Amino acid sequence: HQLKEFQDNSMDIVTCSFGLTRFSNPDAILKEVHRVLKPGGSFISTSWDSIVLERIGNAIMSKVLGEKEHAIPTPILNLSAYSAPGKLERVVESSGNLCIQKVEHFEFPFYLGSMTDNEKVFNNAILPIRHLLQTLEETDLNPNAFEDARRVFQELLNDNQLMMMNTNGTGIQEVKTVPNRFKLLVARRKFENADGVIDREILGKYSKDRSK
Repeated sequence: HQLKEFQDNSMDIVTCSFGLTRFSNPDAILKEVHRVLKPGGSFISTSWDSIVLERIGNAIMSKVLGEKEHAIPTPILNLSAYSAPGKLERVVESSGNLCIQKVEHFEFPFYLGSMTDNEKVFNNAILPIRHLLQTLEETDLNPNAFEDARRVFQELLNDNQLMMMNTNGTGIQEVKTVPNRFKLLVARRKFENADGVIDREILGKYSKDRSK
C-alpha cells in the first residue's frame, strides 16, 4: 500500500517484507512509516542476509553474458542490499524516529519443484533474472539467452553446491536450494507528540497497559 493514503498516527503496525531494497530513498519511506504509526506502534521489516536465487542468477548471468555484461540495459536486482552486518539496523536507526526492539535471523531453503517437471524447476530458479534473459533475447545481445541459461542451470544442479536433489517418500526427485538466511527486525515508534517531544502522558499510559 501507499502509506500516503493513511492518516497520521493511525496504525498500530506497519510491515515491510523484503521491500526496502526496492526503494532508492529508504529514509523517505521510514519517515512515512513514522508518520502513520501511533506512538508506540511497531515497524516490522525483513531483509535477506543471503538468498540463494540471487547467487544462482549471478552464476547464470556471468556465463550467459560473458564479455557483454556492461552492455545489458536492465539492472540486476540487488536482493541482498542489506546483507552487511548491522546495515538494516543503521538505516532504521538513522531515521531518528524508530527504536529497534528486536533482531532475529532465520534460515530456510526454497522448494523449486520435482524433476518430473524440469521446466518448472528451471523457471523457479531463474525468477530474479527472467527479465534480464528476455532483454538479452529481445535486444539480440544473446538470442539464445534462455537456452544458455538452461545449460548453466543444469551444471549448477549437478554441482550440488547451490541446489540439492532429494528423493521423497514416493520415489520422486525434488529440488531444493541450500538454506537462505534472512533477518527480522522489529522497531517501535518513539512516544513523541506532534512537536517531536516525548509525550510523558502517552508513555505513562503505555507503561501501565504493558504491566497489566
